[in-house]
Amino acid sequence: KKAMNLAIDRQTIVDELLSGFGAPLGVRDWMGHSARANPEWVYDYDPDQARQLLAEAGYPDGFTITLTPSIRGAVAEVEACEAVAQYWEEIGIDVKFQNIPYATLRPELITRKYQGATCHTVGVRLSPIVGASNYQTKSTFSYGTHHPWLDENVGDAATEVDPEKAWEKNVKVYDWIFDNAMASALYTHDSVWPVGKRLSIEGWEPTDWSEIRTPVAFEYVKPQ
Repeated sequence: KKAMNLAIDRQTIVDELLSGFGAPLGVRDWMGHSARANPEWVYDYDPDQARQLLAEAGYPDGFTITLTPSIRGAVAEVEACEAVAQYWEEIGIDVKFQNIPYATLRPELITRKYQGATCHTVGVRLSPIVGASNYQTKSTFSYGTHHPWLDENVGDAATEVDPEKAWEKNVKVYDWIFDNAMASALYTHDSVWPVGKRLSIEGWEPTDWSEIRTPVAFEYVKPQ
């Protein structure tokens, strides 16, 4: 899984498919929380090392995998997934790309019948651990990323009421996720919300657990 991540040039995807309006992302669910993220959560583009890791894992000639974009209306979601398929093919992986409606894919994920990888867009979380709830065995939805360690530690982080301890537990969970390369990300994309020339958020600072990245937070915009 680490090899498959190293094979992807995230910066090029951002530059070419998002016209630079975004940023590479190593692990899922940390959109908008980069200040608290572990700076080591980065997959540098290195196809040579990716091929070496595949060989060390027993796949010198690659393997076959199904890749499906979850079509949900996100920026460049299909094109980025097609790019991932090409990057994987360059290190010897045989990718079976299928472009199907999300209404067809989702039931396979919920019933745990899907075999393969998906390019799945998610929204910004109030806390990253909210997204990690889908990695628990008891979750209705499934990315196929279940593990006893996650069952225990995701629940512990999600129920922590002390803000600082909660962030520590968030990072602990995603350190484990990154080390095991089990829930990776490609990029975050920028959004622009027009609010009018007479409105400003100058002088207002967000606080932890507040939501300022969606239109519902316009209540915090102050008149000039």
